[in-house]
Amino acid sequence: RHFKQFATIEHDFDVLREKNMEVLKDGIKAVAVGVKGSKPIPDELVGDILKLIDWLEGFESDDLRVLEVRQRMASFLGTLFVKHRISSSDQTVLQKISKLRPQFKEKGLIRGGCSSHQMHAYICGGENMSSSEEISEILLQLLEGEKLTE
Repeated sequence: RHFKQFATIEHDFDVLREKNMEVLKDGIKAVAVGVKGSKPIPDELVGDILKLIDWLEGFESDDLRVLEVRQRMASFLGTLFVKHRISSSDQTVLQKISKLRPQFKEKGLIRGGCSSHQMHAYICGGENMSSSEEISEILLQLLEGEKLTE
């Protein structure tokens, strides 16, 4: 009986993971610069993205499935942060990140009410996740629009 419950939980987790990966894929497609430029986050995705931000904030795991979602979230948020024009739906997501990391308010470049240091702290997971110092520095440089050397 316990195995059956575990199998159901695992299946539900996989379904949730797939749904979240699709939401982020659609978000990346919208905010990434393409042939027609970038677009705002579609209104129908904003609520799901905000829920996913909260879910990842409270979820400490080294499960590969969670790390894959975190990586896609980092791609989405990084692309959102550096896009040319910030819409109101984009700003809603950026302000959510800002509220989660108030201690870094007004540090670095500010986009849509969110600082590059707030975005960096969320993407790197604050105290919950570790990243190499080199990766961390490159991320900050990219978020602040600096050109990378070598």
